[in-house]
Amino acid sequence: MNTHDNLPMSRIAQLMEQSAARLLRPRLEDGETSLALSMNLTHAVTGPISGNLRAVATYQGANGREHRFLVHVFDESGLVASAEHSRTIVGSRGFAGLPRKRAPGVPLHV
Repeated sequence: MNTHDNLPMSRIAQLMEQSAARLLRPRLEDGETSLALSMNLTHAVTGPISGNLRAVATYQGANGREHRFLVHVFDESGLVASAEHSRTIVGSRGFAGLPRKRAPGVPLHV
């Protein structure tokens, strides 16, 4: 059995993103992909995480180009983390040729 004493939140977020992206795949047309827009992640455990991890995404619907998901990550003992996650679909050229825009209030340097 694997024990992850300090599993980084980035790894949990990565599992959640992969699960939602796979669920969105059938909605993609040739040459399209999806990109993460947001994730509101909450840990459900404070101790070590043990065994293999499994992410389960549930499609919550779309609002225009934004597709929303509820994603849960489980270990062998139960729920590890939950998140509300949203993705958008982009063409094969992605954002090529579009002006770069920054969300309001986002600093240029951290």
